Amino acid sequence: MFILSSVKKFLPHFHLYPHSGRLNDPNGLCYFNHRFHIFYQSNPFSTLRKKTYWGHYSTKDFVNYQFHGLAISPNTKYDRDGAYSGSAIVNKNKLYLFYTGNVKHKGNYDYVLTGRESNTMRVESTDGIHFTNKKVIFTNKDYPSNLSLHVRDPYVFKMNKNFYMVLGARTKDNHGAYLLYKSKDLTHFKLIKNYKSKDLGYMFECPSVFTLAHKKIFSFSPQGLKAEKNRFKNIYSSGYIVNRINKNNYHEWDLGYDFYAPQIFIDHKGRRILIGWAGLEGYSYSYLEEKEGWKHCLTLPRELTFKNNKIYQQPIKEITNLYQKFKKVKAYIGTNFIANFKVKKDTEVTISNSLIIKFNTNKMSTHFKCNGANRVNREYKINIHEVSIILDNSICEIYLNKGEYVFTSRIYAPHSGIKIKGSNATIGAIKSASYK
Repeated sequence: MFILSSVKKFLPHFHLYPHSGRLNDPNGLCYFNHRFHIFYQSNPFSTLRKKTYWGHYSTKDFVNYQFHGLAISPNTKYDRDGAYSGSAIVNKNKLYLFYTGNVKHKGNYDYVLTGRESNTMRVESTDGIHFTNKKVIFTNKDYPSNLSLHVRDPYVFKMNKNFYMVLGARTKDNHGAYLLYKSKDLTHFKLIKNYKSKDLGYMFECPSVFTLAHKKIFSFSPQGLKAEKNRFKNIYSSGYIVNRINKNNYHEWDLGYDFYAPQIFIDHKGRRILIGWAGLEGYSYSYLEEKEGWKHCLTLPRELTFKNNKIYQQPIKEITNLYQKFKKVKAYIGTNFIANFKVKKDTEVTISNSLIIKFNTNKMSTHFKCNGANRVNREYKINIHEVSIILDNSICEIYLNKGEYVFTSRIYAPHSGIKIKGSNATIGAIKSASYK
């Protein structure tokens, strides 16, 4: 069994992290039996991405969390090498989880056109904790012939009394794609659309479909977008499209170094809530938390609103219950806090003596001077008038203009705190959440 180090210097205090081992994509986000359920890709036995399970937390208030262990284990011939990403849907007092069963055959394969299986799977539960009746919905032979073996991440939703499933895919000629299916019983699905993109990378991962302010939104994580001057600076991007799917209509969810694979769900109050994975492959800094026996965390839950032809993101109101008394100061020492200030002139912020961010009314630039690994300097030309910075030990989320833009980064530094030059700020401590 994988055991946590006794020293856990970088664990967050109110962001979800793995009980042990590795965490990545959030999965199966839903509200069921009077609780919010947050599943995630997990390897509890190692920080390496080997065999993938689904870990499981639940909460009533996003302040007190209960850990339920593993919800899905890869224990059949259809998912033997991993239970990959998927979603949840509630129907007739049952909770259904859909996911991709990953199989990789041993041999000299390219694992794109040969050597792997991507099977769409389903399990069900009456209590939201114990899952049974594992069922295969699709195997690769059921998908359209123009696709490679990369077809995954089922997102199931209901609209106009019908159920729908969207799957992300990669075509044989290396274009991002998605499949849309329709169903009346969550068992039999009929293909109604096979979409191939022209200019949005070679693979669509982690799709979500939802409505916001009466607009249909398609959220996804396209792999293979080339970096441009003012966007696509991460290894892999995540974004959304409101109208026609093309690069001009694509908006990134987060401008930061450490954000990927968000999933959106609708709660019992009708809120659209997003949670993302705060971590990416390819950065060497994560060895610091690996030493502690864990790796990666999730973002804060963010409520989505639509205005000015774009989506705004803000931490859900439940998170504000953790905020404590604010003070007007320009420097603060601590691991958990929120700092708010308006940008009227050049402002320089140093977080944990590591990440330096410079703001003015039309630009934001970032620079790591400590434990930045291979995260290079960035600059975004955007109009900025208001900033909120939330630091939770090793994760920082920055909300610009009340959530018009968001910037998420992991920070590993010997000292925690903030210094602000050029603007007056109010800073308040944030209490820790409870994890059981």
